[in-house]
Amino acid sequence: MKIKYNDKQLSLKVKGKITAGEALQKLNILKESVIVVRGKKVIPDNELLNDTDAVELLRTFSGG
Repeated sequence: MKIKYNDKQLSLKVKGKITAGEALQKLNILKESVIVVRGKKVIPDNELLNDTDAVELLRTFSGG
C-alpha cells in the first residue's frame, strides 16, 4: 500500500485487507490526528484497504 504523509511516500505491506484504522495503527499514527483520503474521497477508519491501494493522510488542525 502506498501512503503519502507529510510530503513523504511511505509503504505498508499487507496480506489481504485491513481497515484504514489498522493501517494507521501499524504506522504508529493516531487516527485522531489525520484524515484518510483515497482518490479524492475521505474514508472512515473502518473502510477496508488492500496492498494495491494508494491513500493520503491529511493532518487535522484545531484551535481557537
